[in-house]
Amino acid sequence: MNGFIQSIDLESQTSGILDTQDPTQFTVTYHESAADATANSNALTSPFTNSGNPQTIYVRVVNDDTGCVNDDFTFEVIVNPLPDFSVTSPQIVCLNGPPLVLSIENPSTIYDYVWTDTDGNTIIGSQITVSSGGTYSVTATTTDGTSCT
Repeated sequence: MNGFIQSIDLESQTSGILDTQDPTQFTVTYHESAADATANSNALTSPFTNSGNPQTIYVRVVNDDTGCVNDDFTFEVIVNPLPDFSVTSPQIVCLNGPPLVLSIENPSTIYDYVWTDTDGNTIIGSQITVSSGGTYSVTATTTDGTSCT
């Protein structure tokens, strides 16, 4: 399979599907095939565990007052991999010694790295120089527009 299996909250898509329409007036169901959406069979439960990546989800919207059905809407579930990097931990900095450089051991150009120091300050880059003890963390965020961290 090309990707990862995850639990997906399908119901979080309902507000975007209905847009400005009153959600209490519609029944929205999610399906793995267009045929299931049309037949109103095999509705998916939420959270849903994807079986492919990407995977198309078919949506059926029923107006509860009129009975009118729209089953033409779809969206893609795409599970992006978590950033893969490492930092040696723990590391020791001596108060009377030279500063210590903390760095990503296998940095990738597909991520932006942001370090957070003990005081909550942020430093951008694949490495930082520290001169005092404390807890330092780093977050990698994809640069492809998905903003996965």
